[in-house]
Amino acid sequence: MPDEPPTLEYRHGELLAADLPPSPQIVEGILDEGAGGILAGPPGVGKTWLALSLARAVGSGRSWLCHHRTAQQPVLVVDEESHLPGLKRRLEMLDAVDPLPEDAPIFFAVGLGVRLDTAAGMAELDRLHRAYRPGLTIVDSFTRVHGADENSAGQMADVFRNAKSLMRSLGTAMLFLDHLRKKGLINDSEEMLRGSTEKRAWPETILFAAPLDRDRVAVSHVKSRFSERLPDFQVQIRVDKDAGTAEVVHGGAAPSEARTRANEIVEAIHSLTAQLGPDGADAVAIAAWLECSPDTVSRHADKLVKAGILATRRVPSGERGGRPKTVYDVHGGHDR
Repeated sequence: MPDEPPTLEYRHGELLAADLPPSPQIVEGILDEGAGGILAGPPGVGKTWLALSLARAVGSGRSWLCHHRTAQQPVLVVDEESHLPGLKRRLEMLDAVDPLPEDAPIFFAVGLGVRLDTAAGMAELDRLHRAYRPGLTIVDSFTRVHGADENSAGQMADVFRNAKSLMRSLGTAMLFLDHLRKKGLINDSEEMLRGSTEKRAWPETILFAAPLDRDRVAVSHVKSRFSERLPDFQVQIRVDKDAGTAEVVHGGAAPSEARTRANEIVEAIHSLTAQLGPDGADAVAIAAWLECSPDTVSRHADKLVKAGILATRRVPSGERGGRPKTVYDVHGGHDR
């Protein structure tokens, strides 16, 4: 990996004449060397499983999800979310099905408090990168590595400028795991990234994960700056805690309508419980939030209950009494 950034200043004619080969791809069709990316989705959708499977694929040079070819690179996972024993357990479960060599160049920095918005935090990230020389750095999650206001374009630009400086000087691609913004008037997948539009402008690629059922996630390639977006695809996350195994594999094309409605309901429940309290997400409230009928909500939510993504509870309807109402909870509420 380079220690000095490449030349970035050219005359017009010099740039046209420059011999610049296409950027090599780390993950075919998804992520180039030295590029920035975001993997976004609601809590509990499986972003961490996706990220760990990606780290293992790139670190070993195997295909990601048994589908997308990779170029082997050292991988650094900067994890500010996980409980260390829990992270170890996930890796053991993945390795039980698909063992990697003990010397696979995949490195973990867990709970170091690294930051992209402080001199000390940047120095720590620089130290990690010079120690492990990763071609890919995965950060779980973006919100844990800065203290900036995510609604401020200026502050977000400063954070991403620091990230880009690090990427250029050390030659690493960087993928941030991120959460979704609360539902608003604009709900396109790319616009659901929480915070300033700077977050959508910075990366070369954005992947958006949404739940289909308990074991399946739909992934949308909602932004690709220099190449065609991949069609939506399914990922199967098969976790057997009793057997101590886990697999993350490609599951074919994704049904877009089901993906969108399931994700909207899950996100609505999170938002309603945050604003109205733990008993706020009943079918009527969710329907009002999504501007659809309660019957539509019940039909889709019942499928998510059967899949184990949602649970139902009966609670009093209010202080004035009346018939109890059924409210929905998202299992866990944390990334699975």
